[in-house]
Amino acid sequence: MSAAIIYLADLEDVRTGERSTTTPAASEDEALRNAEDVIRQKPNLRLLRIHQQASAVIAGEVKVTVNAEIVGQRQYDADFLLWTEQQTELLRRRAVGELPNDEGLDWLNLAEEIESVGVSQKREVRSRLMRICQHLLKWCYQPLRRTPSWRSTLYVQRRELLDLFEDSPSLRPFAERVLRSAYVNGRQAAEQETGPLGLRDDVCPWSLDQVVSIDFLPD
Repeated sequence: MSAAIIYLADLEDVRTGERSTTTPAASEDEALRNAEDVIRQKPNLRLLRIHQQASAVIAGEVKVTVNAEIVGQRQYDADFLLWTEQQTELLRRRAVGELPNDEGLDWLNLAEEIESVGVSQKREVRSRLMRICQHLLKWCYQPLRRTPSWRSTLYVQRRELLDLFEDSPSLRPFAERVLRSAYVNGRQAAEQETGPLGLRDDVCPWSLDQVVSIDFLPD
């Protein structure tokens, strides 16, 4: 005798830990849609897993297959904000011992997101260094066109960069390493307005301390 397979979605209330199951579905996609419908009505619920279950008992055995990894990826792809909120809650509960195991934690995407934060911060450091170098060059080589907006741009870029260094001190050595390439990009950006400056591509005339100093302006 062969058994028909049904798909069930297991839900958990993130506040109380109470668990529930959606109505049986004929496919994994239908079970996921059922879960999403319930969660839209009750945002405090989160999807734990979708599993298969035999609709009949065969020789006393019920077949169950867990697809938690698939569900986690679908949540991540479908609603990133909701995924972050749910994963944050799970991590906090795991840290204080309220969650007895790793069920529901999407470790692969969590690792990728943590890594992406560092990549994003490094990209921001490069961008702000480039903007500062661009405006310092304009300040040097276009003295008659100096405006308060240039000062404002330098202040904002430097302030944001210093805040980054305060939050993540390891970014300062990174800024030292990439200053030369950021200067090259800043020089090229400045020359879009000034025309060729006749400067060596790879030599930044200022130290990092000068570049990020709120009060520094070249003569």
